[in-house]
Amino acid sequence: METRIANGILNNRTTEEVSTALNRLAAIFHEEIRSIVPKDIREAASLEVLLDMADKLTALESCRGFYEHVRTYKANVQSAYFTTCVAAVLVGSVADLVLEPCIPNSTRVADIKFSVGVSDVYVECKSPLYKRKWAHESRLTEVCNLLLPYINVPHQITVVYDDPLTDEEVRELGRSLAQTLPAVKSKGTVIETSRYRVHVDVRHEFGPIYVNLSCPMTYYNEYVHTTYLCRWFLTQGKNISIAGPKIDCEPHLRKAITSGRKQGAVNASFILALNTDGLVGSLVENIRAVQQIFSPRANTRYSGVLLMSTASREESSRSLPKAVRPHFVSNPFARFPLDDRTGGLFRW
Repeated sequence: METRIANGILNNRTTEEVSTALNRLAAIFHEEIRSIVPKDIREAASLEVLLDMADKLTALESCRGFYEHVRTYKANVQSAYFTTCVAAVLVGSVADLVLEPCIPNSTRVADIKFSVGVSDVYVECKSPLYKRKWAHESRLTEVCNLLLPYINVPHQITVVYDDPLTDEEVRELGRSLAQTLPAVKSKGTVIETSRYRVHVDVRHEFGPIYVNLSCPMTYYNEYVHTTYLCRWFLTQGKNISIAGPKIDCEPHLRKAITSGRKQGAVNASFILALNTDGLVGSLVENIRAVQQIFSPRANTRYSGVLLMSTASREESSRSLPKAVRPHFVSNPFARFPLDDRTGGLFRW
């Protein structure tokens, strides 16, 4: 299988490592490989996902239901990859890990089943995507283009806004940057208003870099989880990241939990795993929303809800922001509660 990889995106990977991983994917997916691996890989993030996918699928290959799981990639790569990520957290730590298991006394199929002692636990994985995020992402490019004429320094500039900005507000910010940036000597927040804030990392020693690069990113700190969409631009010798707006995704959480309930096991422990890649909202608020959905009279079928990003990597968890690590929210009213050890499987 011939795949062209853009220069400069291998990071610390060797060409042989990449080739081996892509060949493993080709052996797993056969004729469906081109729906998974494009002929041209242009972004480092896309390459990392494929390499991670190869590692995780290889680790799961001996599980029952593995090839049934592989076939789910044909319907939706993103959703299937998230299930792969959740299952990979469990492999080697639980007994009898099964992919695409049948639910007893039902015609439905779960995504994952594993055993804890004498009990079976079923997992339904969902990737609730916030559809309006695509419109916000295109706006990030527009904001960058409006600001570029006002920026004449090689520093790394990060602009964050909570609510959408009008074109005139962006130009007003640009004029403030044109006055402020030439005097900046050290990194820090240089502009902060009720509408936006600007952080600068000084890059005098490197000078301007003349390439044309744009890639999606996630704006993190210790207290939020994908609260802001973000895009990084390296263009015209300027280095700028635009992040915003802040989005409340509680309605999307509630909808995912309501629909997931219909697909879960009735007479067994049941976990709903939600892919937070598509949940653009505060982690603290997402956890609060999940906790409020639990009550003695509703959603007792859930043993708990797992909030997890496909960016989670156990081997690098110490260096990741807390927001990217899996967060398991136990249901205190669950019909079939899980013990601390089981919930701890998802805590790194």
